[in-house]
Amino acid sequence: MRKNILIIIGAMITIAIMIIFIYNNPDRELIIVGSEFYPDSYLNEAGEVDGVLVEVTRVILDKMKIPYNMNLDLTWEDAQQEVRGRNADIILSASHKESRENFLYYTEEQKNWRDKLPKTAQSLYAYTLFTNKKNEEKFGNFTEFKDLIGTNHRLGMIEEMSFVDEVIDLGLNFYSYKNGEDMIKAFYNDEIDLLIGINNDVYVFVANSGFSSDELVELKTLDTRVAFVLFSKESEKGWLKKVREDFYKEFSKMLKSGEYIEIIEREYADMKIPVPKGYYEM
Repeated sequence: MRKNILIIIGAMITIAIMIIFIYNNPDRELIIVGSEFYPDSYLNEAGEVDGVLVEVTRVILDKMKIPYNMNLDLTWEDAQQEVRGRNADIILSASHKESRENFLYYTEEQKNWRDKLPKTAQSLYAYTLFTNKKNEEKFGNFTEFKDLIGTNHRLGMIEEMSFVDEVIDLGLNFYSYKNGEDMIKAFYNDEIDLLIGINNDVYVFVANSGFSSDELVELKTLDTRVAFVLFSKESEKGWLKKVREDFYKEFSKMLKSGEYIEIIEREYADMKIPVPKGYYEM
């Protein structure tokens, strides 16, 4: 009995030593996970990892001369579980949520930002109100939803979007859609003359639906949210802490030198969609 207990204790000590070694070994590769979230991270036609945050992360880690492995062939829940289970060091394109603080490392700025963008924000999501050129003059003075009261408008948005309650309370004439493609088809078929969507997604939906974005007019950014390249909670100590600190230092240099916006412009040009205005304010 005593021998069995000693064997179990020995095994536990061995596992603990292995975990400590893995998270403090400067020669090992970083494990990076995420899911397909266009245009930040996705698998291209060749099956290779690609996207804005993929490229930013690649450039920084190459400068730091740190080997890495990226896996985007996961659901978002599975990607989070990999970090939670200490099987991954970094997750791409994650925003702040209190429920994630037990397995992801957030700076105070990342947790508490409001109007001023965090210096470590690598990706922006701008919820934007669009119309078309035909209706640009009619809705061009829009500043808030109240401005639509009394106008002949037809507003479209995807189901469960955060603006739905406000629109309902104001009694606006709106139509909800199960997905972006259905909303875009309604827009181009003249069934709605206004739509709300994440800036990047709208242009992607337009392209995927076979329409031209030339008719799109951005009236107003309604809300801006940010996402980060985030390290696991294990980066509070040891080698991974140094990697995290150096990573953000390199990102800061990238911002100041203009290299970051060059990457953004290049990636968006390849995707044939316009760069959201907020990137130029970072």
